[in-house]
Amino acid sequence: MKKYRIDGAAVHGISDLYDQFNRELMADRGWHLGSSLDGLNDVLYRVEGEIREGAPDTFVWIDHAHSRDALGF
Repeated sequence: MKKYRIDGAAVHGISDLYDQFNRELMADRGWHLGSSLDGLNDVLYRVEGEIREGAPDTFVWIDHAHSRDALGF
């Protein structure tokens, strides 16, 4: 089981959010996500496929309130 940890305190804008996704989701890949919702969708689809194959993953988003405020929501 993989445990992905997003550090909301490190998110001050959209590029920081994608840095967090790349650190957690793309560490073992030969490429990184750009700031694209299509790319993020592709990666999350891959993670969903891994879960369906019996490898349940967990996402933990700490300090989510900070990232929510930083992203303007």
